[in-house]
Amino acid sequence: MSGNRTGSWWPAYKAVRRAHLWLAALASLPLVILSITGALLVFGHEIQAALWPAEWQVDGSLEPLPFEELVARFDRQLPGIPIAAIAMEQPKGHAWTFWLGDGQGVANVDPATGAVLKHYQQNDTLYGFVRALHRWLLVPGDARPWARHLVSVAALILIIQIIVGTWMWALPPKRMKRLTIPRRGSTHLIVQRAHSVTALVTGAILALIAFTGISFNWHDTAEAVVSMVTFGPVRKPGDISAHAIAGQRDIDRAVAAALDAVPGAKLKSVNVPKLNTQPVNIRVGTPDALNVTLVRVHPVSGHVLDIHHAAHHNTATAFMQMAYKLHVGDFWGLPVRILWLLLALAPAAYVISGFWLFANRTGLRRRR
Repeated sequence: MSGNRTGSWWPAYKAVRRAHLWLAALASLPLVILSITGALLVFGHEIQAALWPAEWQVDGSLEPLPFEELVARFDRQLPGIPIAAIAMEQPKGHAWTFWLGDGQGVANVDPATGAVLKHYQQNDTLYGFVRALHRWLLVPGDARPWARHLVSVAALILIIQIIVGTWMWALPPKRMKRLTIPRRGSTHLIVQRAHSVTALVTGAILALIAFTGISFNWHDTAEAVVSMVTFGPVRKPGDISAHAIAGQRDIDRAVAAALDAVPGAKLKSVNVPKLNTQPVNIRVGTPDALNVTLVRVHPVSGHVLDIHHAAHHNTATAFMQMAYKLHVGDFWGLPVRILWLLLALAPAAYVISGFWLFANRTGLRRRR
């Protein structure tokens, strides 16, 4: 530690360091679990597809069937199970995801043949198991909401630790000098500088990842914070209905109308309405926004009922809609995902190095 420990900054530094240590001790185990599982989830879908290719991979060179034909073939294989939505956001060569209603879970479907490759509950897969450990520590039953709160508290402590750690760096003199990691010197000094410098460099992004994770469990609180910071409300599309007209549902017509209404759009997901008075909700990606644009179309006539364009969202709405992508690093391609993988491992590294520094410092004091 640079500077004179009898300086005016030292009592405050000792108090802040003690708080930093106790917060780390309080949340160390959950943070290590969140760190390791978060890292696994960054490329979790790819790992799963590589281990069980027959259940997750398809021939990406073939053209997909029309949506209504896909739905019909699905119904013949799994009769009586309703389809809530069809997602085709996966990388090329991956099966499409059919989100099912009535608690029936999920199905992987080959879009070119309509074959159901796998019907499962989310937590029964490797990815689902790791995600359940990440989100609620595998706690079952009625105790699960409390486990979710515990995970959110651990993420909140991480944000507080980033603030407290930054304060620890700012209190002593010679701040800029302490931004260098020496090549020579004691192991304790090298580890301490590496711990501090990397935490300062990654702190803002880690706080963002932690906050977006909190938003999944404490959604209303996160919305209130985002609205307060951005000085704007989080706006959500209101419920609408489609007027009843004679005819059959035609999802393919609805999708074509949505793509015509939003030039240059790329299809992301389509819901499958049960009634002809419910709109077809079609989510598309556009080059001018990271978020999706929602187009709602009449299921029979193919008339576009309304469009919620991502580029027109205010800051609060855009942030909350992008929370999942920000949390998992699903934007701007592979480089960001690799960066998010490294960032996900950082909290575990900080817990380990922080306790090593404490143990080493305590051992040095005892030998004196």
